[in-house]
Amino acid sequence: MPCSIESGFYPAGFSSIPLGILLLTPAELFQRASHTWRSPHKAVSSLAKIRQHVEALEPGDLIVHVNHGIGRYLGLTHLKVGRASQECLLIEYKGGDRVYVSTDKISLVFPFSVAEGISPELDSLQSGRWERVKRRTRRSAEEVVEQLAQLYAQRSLAPGSVHPADDELQLEFEETFPYEETADQLQAAAEIKSDLERPLPMDRLLCGDVGFGKTEVALRAAFKVIRGGGQVAFLAPTTILADQHLISFRSRLEPFAVTVGLLSRFVSPKQQQQTLAALSAGRIDLLVGTHRLLSKDVIFKNLALLVIDEEHRFGVRQKEKITAIKSSLDVLSLTATPIPRTLHFSLAGIRDISRLETPPKERIPIITSVSYFHHDLIKRAIKHELERGGQVYFVHNEVKTIFAHYRELQDLLPEVTFGLAHGQMPGKELEKTMFAFAGGEFQVLVCTSIIESGIDLPNVNTVLINDSHRLGLAQLYQIRGRVGRSNRQAYAYLLIRHRPQLSPQATKRLKTIERHSALGSGYAIALRDLAIRGTGNIFGLEQSGHVAALGLDLYTRIIQDVIKERDLSPQDPSFERLHRDEITIRIFPGARIPDSFIPDPHLRLNLYRRIVALGDDLEISSFLAELENRFGPPPEEVKNLLLATELRLLAASLGVRSINLSSAGQLLLDFAEPANSGALLDRIQQAMQASGIHYRFSNAPRGSLRVSIVIDSRSAYNLAKDTFLALASR
Repeated sequence: MPCSIESGFYPAGFSSIPLGILLLTPAELFQRASHTWRSPHKAVSSLAKIRQHVEALEPGDLIVHVNHGIGRYLGLTHLKVGRASQECLLIEYKGGDRVYVSTDKISLVFPFSVAEGISPELDSLQSGRWERVKRRTRRSAEEVVEQLAQLYAQRSLAPGSVHPADDELQLEFEETFPYEETADQLQAAAEIKSDLERPLPMDRLLCGDVGFGKTEVALRAAFKVIRGGGQVAFLAPTTILADQHLISFRSRLEPFAVTVGLLSRFVSPKQQQQTLAALSAGRIDLLVGTHRLLSKDVIFKNLALLVIDEEHRFGVRQKEKITAIKSSLDVLSLTATPIPRTLHFSLAGIRDISRLETPPKERIPIITSVSYFHHDLIKRAIKHELERGGQVYFVHNEVKTIFAHYRELQDLLPEVTFGLAHGQMPGKELEKTMFAFAGGEFQVLVCTSIIESGIDLPNVNTVLINDSHRLGLAQLYQIRGRVGRSNRQAYAYLLIRHRPQLSPQATKRLKTIERHSALGSGYAIALRDLAIRGTGNIFGLEQSGHVAALGLDLYTRIIQDVIKERDLSPQDPSFERLHRDEITIRIFPGARIPDSFIPDPHLRLNLYRRIVALGDDLEISSFLAELENRFGPPPEEVKNLLLATELRLLAASLGVRSINLSSAGQLLLDFAEPANSGALLDRIQQAMQASGIHYRFSNAPRGSLRVSIVIDSRSAYNLAKDTFLALASR
């Protein structure tokens, strides 16, 4: 029988007698499910991914333009530019003035996101107020970045530990993971291990939904560090979670001769002293613990990696205590809903961020509803879960009144067995209660938010959260994530008392958690939390006023610009570095996404945003393949749009402000004139002569240097690209 090996994604094999086909996948050959298919092309940058999560603009929304200020978005429209039609964003300003923003300049506009309660006025195109606001914010941003630079200077300059590249033992360890990794897990693990193989200390945030596999990614990083001779500290927010980590880590690591220890209030003083002695002698490779790890008597022989689980549960001072032990310490922080300050730093590019967005197979979104507290509802919800053999959490986050609710529920459902758990219980009693619940000894656990970082119980698939309006958005999200850890439908009931005096913030929190029930929505919730609460106080400088004036997205861009300008890495003095949105390209007629190709204006707007974020040729070709797969063969206008994007990437690094065609049919390149214009002239002359390109210098706008190029048998696009490549190679 003839056979062949083919490359592609097939979730399972099949046979067809009429066609004479038998297809076997790795699932049948090796008794293991195939990995989820991933594009071979590089993923878009973390910041570009974040930008894609910004809520879609609707006509009537506030929008902020880098050069003109706050306006009102009126929608997409078409504008005649010469003989071609150009799609533009239409923005209205004070007094009815309007600005048309071509889609290739879409990175100049941002959704206007500020803390609630702020209602800004539209800016006027006739006044200079906007420029004054930008100047003030710029000065403030420089102060913030200076403080950030001082904070990270010591870590950046300190020689970090260079951990060895993956070997067979690392791969063997990773193969013991009993589940199929998601594409995001593999990507995040690769990013983290790449950090660990560099001499600079790592400071990375791993953001992923509850149950999306953050711990496994961290464990692979820990194993890599231990293989290189370092020790690992794994900081957990609760004793219950620390205990769970100890059990799972030992089962995975001990077959590889890795020693795991525990420090928490559940451990006796005698055992703690034995653990500390073994730790300082280097006989413990990985130490799991709560804030007990931060005590002065905890001394590592060679601490190389700190993993902070549920980062938002720890204060900055607590984390600084352990990082102060060693300036070259690698730090990996895990979180499902990063607190606004942490998220803000990641948006600004101050910290590296990896994200897990792909849910495990067969995971089902949790059905979430906001309801008034009512006995009938509570009885129905609990009975429904118990009738299918499951268990229930009832969360009441106030210790002084929790016992009354415990008794109330017992009276309401006398046939049901209940348990009680809260943080003020003795450690051993709490541990015994939690493990009894895990063992199915009772059906409903009445508890405080102590379960927020609790043990993983796939049989618990209903949670009722009492007085939910009193909890923060991250807390609500974490507690809801305690259910739905299997392939069974889970339910979350957010209970409020009748007619409570809900603040606007509480109302928005409840609406947000109810609306964002899709798998992987933790990051979207954190972005919304950032808008609700604002960015807060950064290093003692209150920035909320500047964020209110410019909006979160533009404020973040200004921070990024200042950081880039502080970058002291060597650069070619021949060229000015430009933003891509500073470059004008007018050699492609009708470079746009036609309505006939994609009729939905919201989808076109999203695609335009993605196009301006494309970072290299691989991303462009991957995006083109995606378009063809989703919508069919793209028309010439779309291809021209992507060709213009390719040229824009090259032009930005070479300081080319504009690419045009003259009336005489010549290609015109306007370079931003650098301080050393002589170096630029020499560079152009050498490149043109070596490439055989006919050119001359001609009159240009002030501050620019214009090169006129005779178009030969090549198209204007090919000639421009050849010119840029020649310049870049000199």
